[in-house]
Amino acid sequence: MVNNDHLNDGYVNPYWLVGFCEGDSSFFFTESKLLPRFAIAQNNKSIKIMKLISHFFLNLPLNIPNNIQILNEKLNLNNFKSLNKDYLYQNKNKIVLDISRIDVLFNQILHFFERCKFFSRKGLDFQIWSILLKL
Repeated sequence: MVNNDHLNDGYVNPYWLVGFCEGDSSFFFTESKLLPRFAIAQNNKSIKIMKLISHFFLNLPLNIPNNIQILNEKLNLNNFKSLNKDYLYQNKNKIVLDISRIDVLFNQILHFFERCKFFSRKGLDFQIWSILLKL
């Protein structure tokens, strides 16, 4: 379960999010058709943070500024009416954010992480994924 101490009235710190994604996200391609994907899976108890992360990524501006500190915007969960059925889903034991739309991967996910510094092997995974995504 995610420690929610990093949430403050719906605020997602972009730097914390990068660290969270280093441990709990995947940049990958499907085996059958080599389609790019970005996914995060968590225990069902972490639904609040997963909603915030989904909302954060899907509402990034198309042209993300170089300084990600500008993204320090409070997100209101009351305006998040339901799970985004295209990206966020639950099953028996977990909740998964799974993004496969090329426009969202390229315009939001790729551009966000290109402005971030990774401190683990996930940075190399992202670099390989981003090169292939741009082809």
